[in-house]
Order: sequence, then structure tokens, then C-alpha cells
Amino acid sequence: MIEFHSCHTSEMRQNPHYPRANRVTDRTQHFGGDLLRHKPPFCFIGRFDALRRSGDAVAPAHERKSQFDLGGYSFREAKTLKDWETFYKVAANAYRSDLQKAIGARRKIDSQVIAREHRASDGKREGSFLAFIAIENCQPVGTICIFFDHGEHGLPIEGEANIDLGPWRRKGAVAEIGRLSLIRTHRFNPFLLKGLFKCVVEAAAEKSIWFIFNDSFVFQRRIYEKIGFSALFEKPYLSSDENSTGYGLKVLPMVMSLVRMIRMDEETSMASDLRGILAPYVIERFFKRLVIRETLGLLPCLKHNIREAQDAKT
Repeated sequence: MIEFHSCHTSEMRQNPHYPRANRVTDRTQHFGGDLLRHKPPFCFIGRFDALRRSGDAVAPAHERKSQFDLGGYSFREAKTLKDWETFYKVAANAYRSDLQKAIGARRKIDSQVIAREHRASDGKREGSFLAFIAIENCQPVGTICIFFDHGEHGLPIEGEANIDLGPWRRKGAVAEIGRLSLIRTHRFNPFLLKGLFKCVVEAAAEKSIWFIFNDSFVFQRRIYEKIGFSALFEKPYLSSDENSTGYGLKVLPMVMSLVRMIRMDEETSMASDLRGILAPYVIERFFKRLVIRETLGLLPCLKHNIREAQDAKT
């Protein structure tokens, strides 16, 4: 049985003066650095199957929470009919304001039409996405959702941007963020944006998502870049669906590697702040699965090295 455990983990746990931030960074460097860069993990001790079991074990008190508070806002997953009505209404109203500003006076944008478009699109993927609402003083002020890979329809971005995600799927599971909306009077509060992204990043980590996509309007680009998204193409495309309220606007497909973000390869200020508020157990479990996956990929190489060593002895 292959053995590995960070040779520094026990020392860090036993030393109360060791800074917590450094403990996280060192753990990332030892698990995500040497191992994920395909160097032989000979400094690891412990049992491989013990890590596997600990990664899959469920600790209810530390799982992803469907509701939490942050910076004066309450965030919750939409579950009831009232929640869903609120989700679509808030998203449509915020979208209408942004789209109307981008399009100008040449066409009037109707929030009810936007809500119908969202419902029609989401209805094709029922059971394959989660929606979240941000509340302040009993008033909804923001929304976001995450789409998981649908067996028949895939992700929305594939049809909208005409993108083949097959090469990405062969590397890891994919998901897509959408319906990000912020009520105008709250847009400059960093806790609102962090809380909404916390909702979807934890949901993605819970399902071991590798890559998160977004089909963003150009005017939203900077928001997504702050947490580690990057453009898939150099130039945006024009929305060509004449029946869509976004018709004629520039759209930019973007992607973020959740693996790189959690391994701290993405060092934007927002990404760093976001890592600090993610549920520790959810992220640790994701990280252990990542280590297991990368280690299993090393097995043929390790077996070859072991065989060479045995041959050398004889």
C-alpha cells in the first residue's frame, strides 16, 4: 500500500505558535506543490487508504451550509417556491438595469421577459443546478446560481457560445456560474460579492468540479477576474439570438480552475479573501480527492521506479 501524509502536518498541529495561514500554505505546498507537479512523493508517510476514507467521510457539522451570514448579509440556497420566485424576480430586475444601460434607448428591456427567458432555459436542466439568494434586512439584494453538467443539454455556455467542452471534461468535471445579480445600491459592498461566490465555489468543491465556466457580458468581466476567472478567447462575441434580451451585446466566455484557486495558484486579492471564508471541511475534502487523483496518476511511474530499485538490488 502506498503511504503518504505530509511529513510536516503533525509538527504544525502540535505547535500552537505556528501561524494558521502558514499552516494552510505549507500544506498546500507539500500536497499541491510537489505531488501535483508530478514529483515522487517520497516524503509522505501514513496510509493511502486512510486518506481516501478521511476524504470521503462525512462530518455533518462541517458540511456545506445551505444558509449562512457574512458581513451583515444572509445567504441561502433557494428551496421553496417563494425562494425561486424571489430568485428570478431579483435576477431579472438587476439584469434589466444593466442591459438597458448597455443597450441604450434603441430598445426597451422588460424584466418580466428576462425572467421568462431564465425560467425557460433553466427548465431544461431541472435538478442540475442550484440557486442562491442574498438578503439584507429581509430584502433580497443579490443572486447567483451554479449549473452542473446535464446529461442531455450539458452546460448553457456550450449552446450560447458554441463551445465544445469535451477537452475540458476529459481533464475533470465542469460546471457554470450564472444569474449573478447585485442590486445597484449594494454593488460596492465586498461582502455581498464574496458571499455569493462562496455559495457557488463550495457547491462546486462539494461535487469535485475541476473547471467553472461563465458566459459573461463584457461589462461584468472585471467582477469575475477578481476571483480568478480568465477569458477563453481574446475577443468577445456578439449575442446573435434575436429572441434574447441580450441580443447585440458583447459576451465573453470565461473559465476558472477551481484546483488552481484552492491550491493558491490564483493570487488575486478577491480569490485570497474568498479562500479565507470557505468552509474548511468542504475544501479539505476536495483537496484530499485532488491529491488522490493526482497520486493515482503517478502509480505507473512509481511502480516502474520500485521495479528498477528491486532489479538493482538483485
